[in-house]
Amino acid sequence: MTDDDNGGLLVTSLAASHGEQLVLRHVDLRVPQRALACILGPSGCGKTTLLRAIAGFHVPSSGTITLNDRVLDTASGTHLPAEKRRIGYIPQDVGLFPHLTVRGNIAFGLRRGDRSGRERRLVELMELTDLNGLSRRYPHELSGGQQQRVAIARALAADPELLLLDEPFSALDSHLRARVRAEVVDLLRATGTTAVMVTHDAAEALAFADLITVMEQGRVLQSGTPQQLHDQPTSATVARALGEANVLAATWAPQGALTCLGSMSLTAGPPQAPFEVLIRPRQLSVEAIADGADAVAEVRRSSFQGEDHRLELTAKSSGDTLVAYSRTPFTIGAGVAVSVAGPVHPMSVSVSPA
Repeated sequence: MTDDDNGGLLVTSLAASHGEQLVLRHVDLRVPQRALACILGPSGCGKTTLLRAIAGFHVPSSGTITLNDRVLDTASGTHLPAEKRRIGYIPQDVGLFPHLTVRGNIAFGLRRGDRSGRERRLVELMELTDLNGLSRRYPHELSGGQQQRVAIARALAADPELLLLDEPFSALDSHLRARVRAEVVDLLRATGTTAVMVTHDAAEALAFADLITVMEQGRVLQSGTPQQLHDQPTSATVARALGEANVLAATWAPQGALTCLGSMSLTAGPPQAPFEVLIRPRQLSVEAIADGADAVAEVRRSSFQGEDHRLELTAKSSGDTLVAYSRTPFTIGAGVAVSVAGPVHPMSVSVSPA
């Protein structure tokens, strides 16, 4: 990711509606040049509408969009048509032309120019995406991963300033998804392409992006690097969006934050009361209780995950459900001791948007 403050995508106070229903509410988004960004959120949160507004397919009701200092949309009514934005768009279903070969699909995206220049660019794109041996095949003769590479090559053929991807890996089998995603990331980084992807999958966002924006109900909740959002979320909603999270009510005392698991130190000063703390599952250590000791929690569920066991626990003092991982198996109903590794992150209590 570049630290250059100039250029890139800038969305400011964007609002958009479907009929009378407000879908985007004062959305701000910044993606530097050559960065890979991800918009993460559940279905219906507005992330696809945001992507379509950036692409020029949906006219916002207010706010501004600029790309590399070119104005695309403004509150005063400026709206640059999609075909003039120099933005590539890959829909969820990939959108390849079924009647065209791999070569024909990629060539469709090329700008008009001299024949030799177009041919040179076509060869370059097919080599870049490792499609040379597939040039005469039709989309139905390709694997899901190969179709993705064709779609990206076609989008890059027009030399876009920005590439938008709408849940591009959702149709792939789980065993194929990680490999194809890694190939796409390598390709985008090799070409220095600025890209924005939308997804509801936290693992996908963490693996793909330099920057993640979490959305809920048409609003941006938090933006930052994957590690910032994973380790320092501003709310329980963001914490859970980035993966499994134990969120416990806490009160402040001189010895630290008091929770159902006891006293623990914080990564930062506590927010204004009331507040909660984030404990990721792998911060918890679960052990059999010593003779005569009281159990802190009870094992409700246990499932073997291959290398370790995923445990769901019930805290004895509060009834809170906790998730932890252990190399040691525990029987259902067993009383256990639970300890927390390292300081925990404090968060203000979440308030749902009106």
